[in-house]
Amino acid sequence: MALTYEWKVFGLKKVSTELANDVIIGVHWTVTGTDEDGNSGTFDGTTPFEPKDLDFTRFVPYSELDHDTVIGWIQAEVVGDYKYHVDQEIQRQIDSAKSLIVDVHSSQFPWVQAE
Repeated sequence: MALTYEWKVFGLKKVSTELANDVIIGVHWTVTGTDEDGNSGTFDGTTPFEPKDLDFTRFVPYSELDHDTVIGWIQAEVVGDYKYHVDQEIQRQIDSAKSLIVDVHSSQFPWVQAE
């Protein structure tokens, strides 16, 4: 069953360097996967960025950042084994939600008629 994913940023870390002010050096994020039945699982992550790796030809000033740009940065890092880990954790939560054991009280037995 395919999942639909929703990514959200809930925190940024920034620093000023000699080359630029307000350089993002970390992003706190969450991704929620939801299956076709509405069951979901969530993974919280933190992605660090090194100022020394900054590509100033593609630098986006802090005041011009938007959610989609930052999500793109994260998704470029969440690949390979890390993406597999994230997906597996979300799927584990969904599978766990589907298999919860529920205590059924006598008034809820299928052979007890509602009054």
